[in-house]
Amino acid sequence: MDNEYKNGQGYSSSANDLFRTVMKKNEQRGLKALGVVTLALAIISIPLVFVLGLVLSLFSIPESFLLLVLPLPLSSLILGIILFLKNANYKLNLALGAVGVAIVLFSVFVPSTNETSPEAYEYAEFIENKFEIDLPTESAEMYFYEYTEDETAGDGYIKSLTLYLNTDDASAIYESITSDGRFVASLPTSYIGLLPRYSRSESETVALIYNDTLSAYNTAPEDNGTYKMTAIIITVYEVGGGDIEIVEYNLDYRK
Repeated sequence: MDNEYKNGQGYSSSANDLFRTVMKKNEQRGLKALGVVTLALAIISIPLVFVLGLVLSLFSIPESFLLLVLPLPLSSLILGIILFLKNANYKLNLALGAVGVAIVLFSVFVPSTNETSPEAYEYAEFIENKFEIDLPTESAEMYFYEYTEDETAGDGYIKSLTLYLNTDDASAIYESITSDGRFVASLPTSYIGLLPRYSRSESETVALIYNDTLSAYNTAPEDNGTYKMTAIIITVYEVGGGDIEIVEYNLDYRK
């Protein structure tokens, strides 16, 4: 028997090699399992961005909330880089992670290319002249809708215009309306009942409510009946930006 085995050195070397082999295999198994998990998260993040984007647009929530999805594909991208450095199977993690990260960042930071219709500009100008206010029509993203007779009969809406504001415009609008006594903050319950149906949950927003029938601001009618109304509802988001919702509608008022 060789001297090194007699002294135990050969056995020690073999044991160390075996330990390193086991540890390497365990590390590979761990990375493989982690790769599967992060890959699944990256795959989930892609349709999740589109679904959340739709929900955010429906509820007028800024796209910056999509950044909450970013850790899902980012984890796959980071692990893909680690696997690449270890000469392991990295392509799917790296590719899908990069695609997911790109989609999230694109959805948040690339502005929408939707063109504002001429009707939106015309109605915005009408509102500006009627109430002697300035709307950021050049920088805001605007959506105008004129309701059909059936829709008006069902919900009361006649026309609506929504302006999505950047942070600077939202701040400027808020500063200008604080000195305009027609805009009311923290609406009393009686005022909330004057708002169009889909806006009545906005109890803490700043709003101007105009009764076209009675030529009166922020006043509940004395008599029951149907009144033509115009509401300008301004919301400034805590995370930056905001929106202005202008609604022309028929209010079926009952005490």
